[in-house]
Amino acid sequence: MKTILYRLAMGGIVSASLLLALLGLTGSIQAFYYEIDEWLNPHFYQTPTKGTAKHPADLIETLEAAVPEAMVWYLEMQKGPGRSVMVGVEPRPDMATGIKPTLEKDYYYMDPVSGDIVGSRFWGACCFSAENFINFTYEIHRDLTLPGVWGLYLTGFLACFWFLSSVVFLYRLARKGKATRRVAFSTLSAKAQAAIVVVMIPVAFSSIELNLSEEVFKPVVSLFSGTQPSIYADYAQKSPETFGARTLSYRDAYEIAEALGKKAGETAPVGELFYSIPYNFYGMAYGARDPVGMGNNWVYISAADGTVVGSKRPLDGSAGDVFTSAQLALHSGRGFGLWNQIYICLIGLLLVGVCWRVGRWAYRQAMA
Repeated sequence: MKTILYRLAMGGIVSASLLLALLGLTGSIQAFYYEIDEWLNPHFYQTPTKGTAKHPADLIETLEAAVPEAMVWYLEMQKGPGRSVMVGVEPRPDMATGIKPTLEKDYYYMDPVSGDIVGSRFWGACCFSAENFINFTYEIHRDLTLPGVWGLYLTGFLACFWFLSSVVFLYRLARKGKATRRVAFSTLSAKAQAAIVVVMIPVAFSSIELNLSEEVFKPVVSLFSGTQPSIYADYAQKSPETFGARTLSYRDAYEIAEALGKKAGETAPVGELFYSIPYNFYGMAYGARDPVGMGNNWVYISAADGTVVGSKRPLDGSAGDVFTSAQLALHSGRGFGLWNQIYICLIGLLLVGVCWRVGRWAYRQAMA
């Protein structure tokens, strides 16, 4: 019985190592998401038309007129001259039956000056064509392409396994005071082994926040400094009857957000906007997506009456709130410039190497 349990444990380590290696490899790719995607699909990002960009609401109206079976839920404004606008859409339910049509494409790229559609694709479609490669590998990295929340829970469990095993490894290394000659680091000194694990821990820790933020990360951080729930976690506790009916258009919400931004001293215009279909509110971010630093400030506006229902300012709040916000900035590779991207890419590749050694050791133990 003891032998069977031991082999099952080794088999679990082999499985976890393989999955973590896959997440590490795809994570190293995602560190350069935009750079790789634009290299593969320049037509999605580059537009030749010069002039003043149209109002975001006009672009949304243009797209919904061109693709009547779709309704826009997200728009990312251009980041500079000659750059496209990205628009995410959902199927528009039939007014009579409520049945949603099947969309062949759910992301569109538009010329912000002319309003022309310059490209389109379906997010996360399989598999490795130039059009699908970066988004498909993103979905693998995020939830292993598993349906519902189960993929997020699995990748969150793997992140916890990675973090806790790293902490235990450091503890045993410090307790023994010498290098371990087993598993992954058989030829390295104790200091080298410790250095490898230490540089990996921040990424493992941030992985927990991205996958199990409300379930694990925030409750633990709140033991040291209180944290506020996200607007989604807050709305999930409310009754749907309180959300109201959608009466505000994108144009209305945009103008409200712009006025609020000027009042609050925001220097950048709204660069991202979305509509939460389940919760009936708009989200508006000041500035271009993925800036260097902790991220943009957001305001959330009720689509029923235009009132402010929430906000997110990465540098405001308790120490726990700021610490939580820093995890996405670190893990995405966008928070601290090019060196952050290189760091994330190298950690992903390092994780692949470590998992290969650990998985091979566990396999041999199971087969012995």
